[in-house]
Amino acid sequence: MKLYIMRHCERDINNCSFESPLIDIGHINAQQLCNTMNLFNITQIFSSPFLRTIQTSHYYSKEKKIPIHIDYSLCEFVDIYDKHLMYSLNNYKICDEWRKTYNIDTNNMLYDKFDNSESIDSCISRIYDFLNYIENNYSNTDENILLVTHMSIVNTILAITNKTLNENFNIDKYYPMGLITKIC
Repeated sequence: MKLYIMRHCERDINNCSFESPLIDIGHINAQQLCNTMNLFNITQIFSSPFLRTIQTSHYYSKEKKIPIHIDYSLCEFVDIYDKHLMYSLNNYKICDEWRKTYNIDTNNMLYDKFDNSESIDSCISRIYDFLNYIENNYSNTDENILLVTHMSIVNTILAITNKTLNENFNIDKYYPMGLITKIC
């Protein structure tokens, strides 16, 4: 198994909602990322259920005819200062229109709901659970897995896998949109 991580492409900076779509440049960059994903021969995609992460994965998923496995484990972490900005028109659920538009697989989700009131410790715990799930189910395979998520979750996964999760950990450290990083 090879594991890669990526932050979603560009969205409207003033809209961090569950349904926040990619802006035009985000769609262009997501299309161009297909070349990089082809170089890594991505065979599985796991994504946060937020629209922007699904749209980032969509072009490669469509080209390769592989599903986007949705897991709420990869949802954004919302700190106390931003909780008032986070909202959803669909109660944080995948709507029927998305199911018709994108090749989404919601079977076998480790976490199946979004909790915007979770603590940072709960966030870290769900990421540990998800990484253990991936390790237990894919470590002895030839799969090339891409996780498409948000900056806070990318930072958490990198801190866990690099063993730098400590009191100096910054969940909000900048991580570029659309950058793919090999984890293992």
